[in-house]
This record gives sequence, C-alpha cells and structure tokens, in this order.
Amino acid sequence: MITRSGAMIGAKRSSSAITKSRQPRSKKSKKSPDTPKPSNSSRKRRGGTQTIPQPLLKRSPSPPSISNSTIDDLPDLVLVEIFCRLPHNKVAFGCKLVSKRWRTLLSDPYFVCKFVRLQRDQQKPLLKSYVMVPYRDAKQKTLVLTLSPKPPHPVFEIETSISSILSFLPCFQGDDYAGKEDDFDVVGIYNDLVLCSPNFSFQRDYYICNSYTKEWVRLPPTFPMGELLLPIGLVCDPYYNIKEDSTDIKLNAQYRCRVVRILPNGLPNSPRNEGFYVEIFSSETGKWREYPSSKEFCKQRRRFTSFSKCPGVACNGKLYWWNRDGNVFELDPFNISSNGDVICGFIDAPAEGRPKGYKHIGVCRGRLRMCPDLINGSGSDPIIIWELNENQVDGKPKWCLIFNEVSLSEMIQKQPFITPDQWQTDNFKMVGFHPNHGDIVFLQFSSVRSHPRCIFMCNLRQKTLEIATKIPFEKSPDDVYWSSCKGTHPYVIPWWPTPVPRKLDYHEDLRSTSMSL
Repeated sequence: MITRSGAMIGAKRSSSAITKSRQPRSKKSKKSPDTPKPSNSSRKRRGGTQTIPQPLLKRSPSPPSISNSTIDDLPDLVLVEIFCRLPHNKVAFGCKLVSKRWRTLLSDPYFVCKFVRLQRDQQKPLLKSYVMVPYRDAKQKTLVLTLSPKPPHPVFEIETSISSILSFLPCFQGDDYAGKEDDFDVVGIYNDLVLCSPNFSFQRDYYICNSYTKEWVRLPPTFPMGELLLPIGLVCDPYYNIKEDSTDIKLNAQYRCRVVRILPNGLPNSPRNEGFYVEIFSSETGKWREYPSSKEFCKQRRRFTSFSKCPGVACNGKLYWWNRDGNVFELDPFNISSNGDVICGFIDAPAEGRPKGYKHIGVCRGRLRMCPDLINGSGSDPIIIWELNENQVDGKPKWCLIFNEVSLSEMIQKQPFITPDQWQTDNFKMVGFHPNHGDIVFLQFSSVRSHPRCIFMCNLRQKTLEIATKIPFEKSPDDVYWSSCKGTHPYVIPWWPTPVPRKLDYHEDLRSTSMSL
C-alpha cells in the first residue's frame, strides 16, 4: 500500500521517464534560459541561505514503480520536511525507532535546527511543568506531582512513583532493587535533565538522565560523605540558542554540563570547621575535580553547616543556595579564575524586611526570586517577594521588591476549605514559585496533622486562594512527610529534548541503548 502523495510522486517520476524515453537520441533538449541552475549545497529561505548537509544530498533513490512505492522511497530532504511538521517533538523523536535511516535523519543537526525553527515560527508554547519529589506515601514510594497547563488554570496531577518514571535506569532493574525505593534520591533537575542517585545517604554514584527520551549516563563514582546531606546542583549550557531578532538557530552539540557538590572542610589536610570546598563534575573531561574555597571565605568563617541542603537553584548558567546567615551563595561552575579557583560569592539579603526569614529561593520567568519560607495566615508574617536584578550596582547584584507584605488574611477562598480558626492558628509553608506566572505561588500548611493535605495556589495580585491538588496518602498524615531538605524542581520540556552528555569516555559502554535499533 502506498500513500496518495507517494503515488503522485511515483506517477510523476514514471511519466517523466516515459517522456524522456520517447525523445530521439540524436536531439538534446534545451534548457530554458530562465530556469535557474539548482544548487546542491544550499537553497534560499527567508532570512538568508540555509545550508544543506552533504549526507542529505547523497541519497537519490531510483524511481520505483507505482505499485511498489513507499515512504522510504522519498528523498531525505522530503522526509525531513515531513518530520518537521509533526505536531509534537515526542512523536518526531519516537520516529527514531522506525529504522536506522530515520534515526540518522532525526539525529542530524540540520533537522533539529529546522524543527526548532518551525516550532518557534508557529509560536508553539514550551511544555513546562513543576515537579515535586519529596512527598512519600506510607510505603516509602516517592510521589511525583506535575503541574499541567490545563484551562482555565494550571493544576497539579499526581503521577506514578519515581521508580515508574525512571524505570529505565539500571538501578531500578533486577531483584536487588525490590523494596529499596525509599533509598532513591532525586537531587537536581535542569530543564528536562534529571540528576539522581540510587542512594539517599552515602551517595557516590549519580545518573544524568532524560525521562522524556529515556536516555541516561552514569557519572564516575566520587567520594561518599556518609549520611551527611550535601548541597548539590545541576546546570547545563543551552542545547540550542535562539535569538529573538534573528531567524538563525544554532545547535550547541558540544554543550557543557556541570554537577556541583559543596562539601565541608575538616577532612585530612583541611582546617576544621572553617570554610568549605566545592567538587565539580565536568562533562568535557568526564571527571570530578575539587576546588577549595578562597582564603577570604575562610577568614569570614563561612561554614558548611550554614548552607541549606536544598538542591541548588539553576538560573542563567549559575547555581544558588540559601544560607542560614540570611544571604544567598552564588557559584558559576563554568567560570574558573586564572589561579584555578571557582568563581563564587555571597549575595547579601535585602536591607529591608526580615533577612533571616528569606530562605526559599526559586526561578520565575528566568529570574531568581526569594521569599520567606513560612507565612502566617493571620497576617502577622505576610508574603514578601524579592527578585534578583543581575545588573550590578556598585559591583554587586541588587534585590528588587516585587510583592510587599501581601497578607493571606485578605485572600478570597474559591472553595470553603479553611475555617477562620485555621487561619489564625497555623502557618503556611512556601512550596514554590510558578515557573511562568509571576503572580502565582504555591503553598501548603506547615502542619498536616489537623488541616487538609493539599497544595494551594495563591494569586498575589488577584488575592485569591484555591486548592491546586489534594494529596491522596494511604495512611494518616503522621506516616507522610515533606522533607525539609528537599525542594521543588521546575521541569521544562523544550522544543527538542536535551540529550545526555556524550563525551564520557570513562563509561561510554554504560550509556543506555534503549533507543537503539
């Protein structure tokens, strides 16, 4: 069976072949002088010349008969045009499983750039969700809550356990893993890449994986720190670059990836209880490397114990952690000084307000935000949100006030789920910022013993409060916990999935082959 378009193409080719066969051999047909000479290396498009890679020009299948025509008889360039118009990147990415030829075409940078450009031109929105991993049910299975962009407003949906979503990882394979899900830990997410460890404590092995494409890579083992919880972060270069004022899209095939661990001094040859050092994994070298903190930090007695153990927040190529002293630690893992030190520093909290209360940081619309972790429902501790302006003032970034003293007691409930007594007697805990909507934050009761086990969506500008989702636990709330050392992770599915780091010679043979044929 052939498609209608395949039949038409086959018919045109057959007709052309018959016409040529009827022409006398002694006479050569003359080309029209108005017909431009086709180019084999480039073709014109809006905004400039689009270069076509040579591998896509080599395949010129011979004209098949009409009855035997299939989609495989189409030239590579025609197939690329078809694939680029598939409605979703997951459909296009899944076509890699059809044949080796399709896999080669869909892996070519020419196709990826063309697909992303078409998505941009059609103004298709990015598929963004907000994933929270710390919830565990009575069976110690980590639940994943996903923010789905459903009208009229986004809602949370409870997915399956984390072991089901990441079941393709080798640590979930075999009988050895049965019953050990409580030991698994997601330590960071950057866009659609997930950093996880098969061990909650004594972490030495880490995976970087893409749950969307089911590709993964195992990092070389590092030194375990026992049961000590470490500040960890994941940050990467953009896989492709898009400029708003240009039609060009550049694929960053050699994009860099960094995994950062902050560790305490007190180890051999280190001053005890003073300073800290940073351990960074580089995707270019495939190795871990240690960077001691500068002498300036040691003099200021910047201690490891003052760091929040929440995952590092990635924003514009840097990682951020809240510090108990009321400031934020900023680290640029891609920028190493001439003397071999990692570029880092502490950003002071805003002069106004309650500095030591600002300990929840996150990203909203590509900017770093900070707010109190606990908000009193009676209004005595209102919501105050600051946003970091990277345009430095006097050599330092500046915090800008976004929302000032928004009281929850003024909120209008869209559902009658909280009594006046509950407003006065309990606090709300900040869950996270909405990744796209600057006016929305997510809250929950700081105590789940006597209140609804829900996540609330709060619109600070409209002053409304409603239930985003209920958390269906199997047993009483006493058997469930929200880990104070874990936060929320913004999970972004871009127009084309981000591949896992490729240049890891240490364990090249360990990369997942789930997409291979």
